Amino acid sequence: MSRGSRITRFCHLFLDGDDQYVFFTSLGYGSTSQAQLVLHVQTSELRVRKVSHLPLDQAATRIEDSEKVLFLLREQAAKQGVQPHISHLYSASDVPAASSTGRNSGLWSRVSYSKYYNGGTVGDLYNAYVDMAQAIPSTTIWRLMTQLVDAVHFMSTCGEGGGGVVHSDLHSENIFLHYDGAPGSGVPDFYLGDFGNAVHGSQADPSRYRADIKSLAFYLERWLLVCPAPADPSERDELWRYLYFVVRPALEDLTTTTTTTTAAYRQLPDDLKPVMELLRNAPAGGPAESLPAWLDHRAEYAGLPMFYTYEDECLDAVGVDGPWHVAKVSIGVHNKRHFTVLDVSTETYSSAGPRGNFADCLSSDTPSWVRSLDEAQDASISARRAEIGRQALGALTCKVWNR
Repeated sequence: MSRGSRITRFCHLFLDGDDQYVFFTSLGYGSTSQAQLVLHVQTSELRVRKVSHLPLDQAATRIEDSEKVLFLLREQAAKQGVQPHISHLYSASDVPAASSTGRNSGLWSRVSYSKYYNGGTVGDLYNAYVDMAQAIPSTTIWRLMTQLVDAVHFMSTCGEGGGGVVHSDLHSENIFLHYDGAPGSGVPDFYLGDFGNAVHGSQADPSRYRADIKSLAFYLERWLLVCPAPADPSERDELWRYLYFVVRPALEDLTTTTTTTTAAYRQLPDDLKPVMELLRNAPAGGPAESLPAWLDHRAEYAGLPMFYTYEDECLDAVGVDGPWHVAKVSIGVHNKRHFTVLDVSTETYSSAGPRGNFADCLSSDTPSWVRSLDEAQDASISARRAEIGRQALGALTCKVWNR
């Protein structure tokens, strides 16, 4: 390689066993953690690093990270020979918290690395169509619901003692879009993620499972009624009417059962099978429609991670939850996404201050796992539902079931 074809820079480096990750950018802050986009040095893949804001003491580390249920789901998927639309977790562990002395402070940071989904969330999708005052294409909603219902059904078949896995926080911001192929091409797939409140085994009681199904019904209606509905349902396409008048009521019917015995719960995986069958037999919609281009982030993050010319610049940067090391790297001028780590600091750092109350963070092992959808019923949805009227329901239902 000719002289001058490589340059030296500094960056924030995360270590996970033999894996090395370079900080790319912050994706956002939650109440308990920061989500960071990172570049996996060994593969040049983008991944998501999630790190707790507050350090944990030794006792708190004994509270299992709920995200680890994804390892169970991946194992069960391999045994069943299926590929459910559930987010992929590469690793999850508690690591020594940042320490400028290089010695273990006795505190820990909870860190996980997962697949990066490049299309944002269904919440972003919903807001885009609200802003445009347009309906979400029925083909998109059908694809979303088919993949989501399949994922929830698969989860119900996993877990200890047949108890299944319950997500407990199913909403639009926890469903991710992912595009394959070149930027600007293709229709996204949808993946259920953020399992921080998930439960399984003895904790996965019927009421929580019903709440997940209730969330499916609630959000299906919300996505279908994203813009004012025509007074006459016949003005909607056939697939939209099928989703609204057939699939939605079938989901709602599953939430009315009051049985809560363990024996009855073990039959719950069968509950979603009729809904899965309805979705498979849905009338063909129009061709898959392109979604707003800005939802596709494939080109947005095609550049470089955050490199610094000087080491002090790296140390002075703010907004990066650690623990991270300062790394000296050698970068190829003509291919900057491939670089070599030359040196790594012994010390670890964190340039984002704690948020919240430390004692509160460690005192509770029972998260508030789901909002009450009875109280969250959107008034605008109720108003739009009234516009549709009851007269079309009977005719369409008869048409479907008499095929």
